[in-house]
Amino acid sequence: GGGSGGGGKKRATQFVSVGSQFRGSIASLVGTLGATQSHFVRCIKPNEVRGPFVLWPAVALAQLRCCAVLEAVRVSQAGFPTRIPFDELLSRYAMLRPRLPAAAGASGGGGGGGG
Repeated sequence: GGGSGGGGKKRATQFVSVGSQFRGSIASLVGTLGATQSHFVRCIKPNEVRGPFVLWPAVALAQLRCCAVLEAVRVSQAGFPTRIPFDELLSRYAMLRPRLPAAAGASGGGGGGGG
């Protein structure tokens, strides 16, 4: 009798560990991020049952609203800059900064306060 019981090998080649799936998913994400000019990443849960490839639009939309992502998109679509260098932001809006009283003992003082 020449047994034909080679089924064990077939199972071993079909098994993919959760860790392996995760590494593949992360590699795909890193590739996508590397190919785009993303400024930030938001993690949105697509459903409440944590099932893969299942999107519940109401759940995702509520999270996007809560994180103000939709509002940021509207601002960007209207043509307003959403990212400007900090130095430019500071010079543009410096007049809105509250003036802080000088700290006691700070250099450049001279005691006595006008105000």
